[in-house]
Amino acid sequence: MKVFIGMRRPTKQIILLFSLFAYLFISSIEGFAAPPQPVPRPTGTKEPAPPTSPNSSNRTVADTPKALYRVHIAKVKSYKEADISQMAKAVVTRVIDGDTIEVTLEGKPYKVRLIGVDTPETVAPGRPVERFGREASQFTRLKLEKKTVYLAFDWELHDRYGRLLAYVYLPDRTCFNAELIRLGYGHAYTKYPFQFLEEFRKLEAEARQTKKGLWGNSK
Repeated sequence: MKVFIGMRRPTKQIILLFSLFAYLFISSIEGFAAPPQPVPRPTGTKEPAPPTSPNSSNRTVADTPKALYRVHIAKVKSYKEADISQMAKAVVTRVIDGDTIEVTLEGKPYKVRLIGVDTPETVAPGRPVERFGREASQFTRLKLEKKTVYLAFDWELHDRYGRLLAYVYLPDRTCFNAELIRLGYGHAYTKYPFQFLEEFRKLEAEARQTKKGLWGNSK
């Protein structure tokens, strides 16, 4: 028995030593293996969206004018009380339609949508020219194109297309937005709230009663 046990001890030592050498050899080989690949995301996780390149609408929103006379902050109760001496001075470079213009303001071009008024469509893609649309566009072009105007702002500065939302005032302090409604070139656009909403509604009601502009009898 003593001889048998003595023979087994060196056998175990040899096996353990061999195992150690084998482990070290395999580990050294794995060190030269290709780097591990990234683990795929679990099903259902969302990859972050790449940043979109800026378009003209985003640029317009980013380039908000510095001179902002905001009627709700100034607590102006009537459009007739707005102070044009505090407003941003601009030059109208182009009239797009009755309620949308392009201006140069603080040395930059802006597309401006008039607050609180909607004139009949003339340039909407896929839509026919609406009744009294040409007359409204011609009236805006006659009164504003190449002219100096003053811009006042309200709660929202931009619409979803990146256009500035503004009240346009003439040098004689006339609010052109209100004038369009008063003369029947457009109706009060009350889908979204604005400071002079009730006044503009009354102007539309008066234009309807007197059958001015688009509220007159169809030709």
